[in-house]
Amino acid sequence: VNVPPAVKSQLQAIVLGAQNNESLLLTVAEDCGFMYNVHPDLVDPDNKHLLVVLYEALLGSRRVRGTSQVVELVKKHKALLQQQLASHRKVGKAVAHQEKIKLPRYVRVNTLKVSMEQAVKHFELRGWKLREGKAGGIEANLLNP
Repeated sequence: VNVPPAVKSQLQAIVLGAQNNESLLLTVAEDCGFMYNVHPDLVDPDNKHLLVVLYEALLGSRRVRGTSQVVELVKKHKALLQQQLASHRKVGKAVAHQEKIKLPRYVRVNTLKVSMEQAVKHFELRGWKLREGKAGGIEANLLNP
């Protein structure tokens, strides 16, 4: 298939996401009764069209575009599928949304305008925490609040 380079990486990400979350997507679809509405040909293990559309609707962009039977079917039952996914997350069957790791921030202090102690105090008042490092020197490592 001839795919433009700009779209190729997006398509690869969608397919990889669908593969990585296949068991979760199928479990959610089965638990809410969605699979009873699906034609048996679409459930065939070799046919991943349904899986990709489910991934886009529930975990990907959450916008499903197109006019195929699968897309129309997922659009029709999207609210029910989302409710089932939310209940799986509450129970702990599905991984909840993970917050990004808070990395330290490095701040350069112009000691001609403010002293190091004043700068550290300024950030600590806003909830930042000083991390071990060159706190007495020119550099300070601050952790997100």
